[in-house]
Amino acid sequence: MTRTSSPSARESPPVSRSSSLNVASGIANSLLLFENVMSLVTTAYGGLLLAKIVLFLGMLHFAASNRFKLVPVLATFTDGENVRQRVRRNIGAELILGLLLIAIVAVLGTLSPSGN
Repeated sequence: MTRTSSPSARESPPVSRSSSLNVASGIANSLLLFENVMSLVTTAYGGLLLAKIVLFLGMLHFAASNRFKLVPVLATFTDGENVRQRVRRNIGAELILGLLLIAIVAVLGTLSPSGN
C-alpha cells in the first residue's frame, strides 16, 4: 500500500484554518473587551492576553518548522537521527508552550478584562 501524501500534509489545511479562525476570533473578542489598545499593557488581563498570544505564536513557529523544514528532510535522508532529535525537541517545546498557554487561559478565566 502506497501513500500519496503524508499524514501531516493531509492535516495541514484544517490546522491552518482552525489556527486562522482562532486568531480572528481572538482579535474580535479583544476589540469587544478593551476600550483602547493601552488596556493590553496596563491591565493584568491584557498582559496575560499578550503572553498567551506570544506563546501561541511560538507554538505555531515550532509546528511550522517541523512541518515545512524538518519532516521533508526526514523523508529524503536515511541518516536523519539529528533531524529526529530536532523534531522531538521542537515537539517537547511546543508541548511546554501549550501547557503554559493552558495555565494562562485558566488565570484569564478568573480575571475581569476591565482590570477592576
